[in-house]
Amino acid sequence: MKGISAPFSDKGFASFEMSLRDAFRGVACFVEATEDALEPAASLVPSPLRRRVKDALRSIEGHSKRLSVAPISIHDIAAAAVFVHGSAPEPASPQSFAAIFGFAWDHLSQDNNRPRNMVSELLLSSALSGLNLRKDQSAYQRGAELCLHLRNSRAIGAVPGLIGDFAHKGRANDEAALVAIFVWLLCDRALDIPGEERLLDLADALVMAMLDQSGSLADEPDRLAIMLETASQHI
Repeated sequence: MKGISAPFSDKGFASFEMSLRDAFRGVACFVEATEDALEPAASLVPSPLRRRVKDALRSIEGHSKRLSVAPISIHDIAAAAVFVHGSAPEPASPQSFAAIFGFAWDHLSQDNNRPRNMVSELLLSSALSGLNLRKDQSAYQRGAELCLHLRNSRAIGAVPGLIGDFAHKGRANDEAALVAIFVWLLCDRALDIPGEERLLDLADALVMAMLDQSGSLADEPDRLAIMLETASQHI
């Protein structure tokens, strides 16, 4: 049918892969929540059984987290950066950006001291598809508009698509990660994936410090654009 991607077209397969990664992220978050919920009753369970249950849950969580990460290259990251910059003659794919955003979000979520909500690559891609931005914007203005659009898209949350607002107690962690990913994609590229991960960690630390001083940037695209420019040039 017209307007529907064939199941095995590149676009259809990319959507299928994003759906799978979203599902594995959901499993990992569910297992983590289950382990936390069972903790108060742990003392009532015999030690050998308690250890077996905990090992099984952690194994499922570990496998799910590994399967939720897309195999990426520095060229994929460069393509996502082009999407944010808007500098290519032909518009870059929202799917390519969503996959890299998911990779970056999962990387930053490894910090257990700063818990973050889930991200849905499929909802990110959907939110960006058909989005029309002004042609006369700088890369930082475009990045700010994209950032705020995703913030309001419900693609990030306890249950993406249903519970996706930034009003919960972990709002600052989610907002910092969101802004940090745009700072990372706006800065100069590294030569390899470990170098890109270090840049991402630096962006996260810098944005967290800047937000601690300035507070939330909700619905302030001009101020956010200035932050994106300052932080990306500083890294």
